[in-house]
Amino acid sequence: MNPLRPNTQRRRAGVLATTASAVALLGLTALPLQAQFRGGDQGFQRPGAQRTLVAGARGGFDFQGDAPVVGGFARTSLVSRFAVQGSAEATFLDGLTERQFGADLLYAVGPGLSVGGGPVWRYSAYDVTPESAGVQETRVGYSLALILGGTSGPGRVITGLEFRYTKVDELDPQTLSIQLGFALARW
Repeated sequence: MNPLRPNTQRRRAGVLATTASAVALLGLTALPLQAQFRGGDQGFQRPGAQRTLVAGARGGFDFQGDAPVVGGFARTSLVSRFAVQGSAEATFLDGLTERQFGADLLYAVGPGLSVGGGPVWRYSAYDVTPESAGVQETRVGYSLALILGGTSGPGRVITGLEFRYTKVDELDPQTLSIQLGFALARW
């Protein structure tokens, strides 16, 4: 058990803020819902469409660690319905900042819904004992992601809601994040 990652009680304000943000984002993405299904490709390649490079930021909450998470991502399409996404994020625990880098292969199940996963590298305190307090190291694990999102406006701004489960040794953070990205290039 890692005392730096509480798992018994969640901070009520953090959970409420994350939930309110998620509901607001879903409301914003649901308003132009029909345009989303016809609109941009969220970094995925539709048959006959150009490839797109999307980059952006995300912020949310780690429910297992009871802490805020911020980071960034870059996503590009490979072939129809498949994309790769690289990401970096930081989790701000009390007295500890964890860092995570990941690479995901994503599959567009349908318009506005993607699933995937891949390897992650997480820099954190593992196996905390009185002798090893404050010692951090990088370990490898995996993550699974579910992304609900679409486009807003003419297809340049990408919004999304991402749920991510990560497993690295005894750590298993579960995060809910809001994504905001921009289509940087099409080819």
